[in-house]
Amino acid sequence: MSAEKTLGDLLVQSGRISVSCLQEIVPLSKQLGMPVRQVLIHSGDISKNQMYAALELFALVGESFMSFESAAKAFRLVWESNLEVSAALEEVGCNAAKQPRLIRLGDMLMQAGCIDQWQLQESLRVSKDAACPLGHSLILLGFVPPAIVGAALTMQQLMRDKTILTSQEAVMRLRDVIDTKRKGPVRA
Repeated sequence: MSAEKTLGDLLVQSGRISVSCLQEIVPLSKQLGMPVRQVLIHSGDISKNQMYAALELFALVGESFMSFESAAKAFRLVWESNLEVSAALEEVGCNAAKQPRLIRLGDMLMQAGCIDQWQLQESLRVSKDAACPLGHSLILLGFVPPAIVGAALTMQQLMRDKTILTSQEAVMRLRDVIDTKRKGPVRA
């Protein structure tokens, strides 16, 4: 059984970074307590925009919309030819851009009534500036409790696993979790 591919593997396979660069960055990220992606950006090995493109393509692999190899080819086009992700996907013959996608975390939380548009935009700005996941910035800014972010991420995973088939069902289930949290524990 082969090991699961990582974002670092995608960057290496696309030729954007070398294996030796990744081998140097991984222990440094552990020492600094920062994700590898942040260390790569801060070290200048990859730009923020390139990292966002790699993350988007890696997410498509995780959602089974494209193969790892196609994602690596598409990312190579992004950084070598300065293409947008959608154009690179088209170039490698991938229909991932036309596939139904998981509901995005921010959209799910807005539809569930947890945050408003301003809070989402502010969280996205902080997330981009700090190169951290949106869930982290939502929690750090105090907009959403960690348990609710975790529940929303679980809904996304259930959609990936095809346990939940629609974004509407995911939002409805998230609302149920929120209502349960607001009411507190049930006492006998």
